[in-house]
Amino acid sequence: MTGRPLLTLIVPAYNAANYLPNCLDDLLAQTFRDFEVLVMDDGSTDRTADIGEQYARRDPRIRVMRLPHGGVSAARNRGLELAESRYVAFMDCDDRVDPQYLAAFFRTPLPDGDLLVSQGVAIEYTAQNRTELYDYPDTTGTQGELGKIIVENRLLRDGWTYCKLFSLPLIRREALRFDTGLSICEDLVFVLGYLSHVRQIILRSGTYYHYQVCPDGTSLSQRRQPAAETFRAGVSILAKQQALTERFGITDPEYLAEAYSEHGLTNLARSISTTDAAGNRALQREIIRNRELFRQYFDADSMHHPIVGKKILWLYLTLPESLHLLPHWIVRFRHFIRRIKGRPIYY
Repeated sequence: MTGRPLLTLIVPAYNAANYLPNCLDDLLAQTFRDFEVLVMDDGSTDRTADIGEQYARRDPRIRVMRLPHGGVSAARNRGLELAESRYVAFMDCDDRVDPQYLAAFFRTPLPDGDLLVSQGVAIEYTAQNRTELYDYPDTTGTQGELGKIIVENRLLRDGWTYCKLFSLPLIRREALRFDTGLSICEDLVFVLGYLSHVRQIILRSGTYYHYQVCPDGTSLSQRRQPAAETFRAGVSILAKQQALTERFGITDPEYLAEAYSEHGLTNLARSISTTDAAGNRALQREIIRNRELFRQYFDADSMHHPIVGKKILWLYLTLPESLHLLPHWIVRFRHFIRRIKGRPIYY
């Protein structure tokens, strides 16, 4: 490949030999041609890297990097270091894209500067033979219009990195990276951090990206997450969302309730019954610090969580300051009982 491409597609892959050929075939069939693909093999033990290298021999736009196993965030971060383009996008190797997917980003010339370009997605539940479409109207907004665009299009809530085009100069200037300590909501944390620097948002209509929901229960969202990661994700998401709502002047109470509750407050609430005693005081401080957000925006009945977690959350939000350690000791006692009974405690 000669010269620098306009766009780099970063594709993390771990034991993806069954999926990678379809992914790369879809990318090579794109009507837009000015791109490279970085296949970031995350220490696979199957033929993932070999398959990627077979495609690389056929098309010089494909590069394969063999990495030690470090997780999807580390693989994406390494891709950001190696990219040689103006824009970057991400794709999961088990997803599919239509031939016009990349062209849709460049449907009209993109201006220079700190921008985010996003398009819709088709979420496909293969086991249920069901598809949900999330589409956008063609929209362009700058400074004073960004808050309205964010509210009308769920951009503080839908933190997926696929279907989005990012400015690589912005990412490097602001030293933005995926948090390698998270395996939950790491996409949303990255997108919220990126949004805090954008001056223009461009939305493209069309649902040309097909996100595949695994039927076998192996997707990240279907696995129980360590409490420490759930807690850290909740803290990071809330801090970034609050900064963005202040920057963009977002005050719509219904939208704020949805945005704060869906990931940030919910992750903190989920941590209550599972965080170990050593980390519980930090959790307590965050619950108290965000007490008003919980009171205004959080519906505990919508929380898919054992009833004990809801009761402890209620104690945190209602007890006077002199009794704030009571929920902490309740959690410790609950863990003690679970150990006696030989039941697992997820840290």
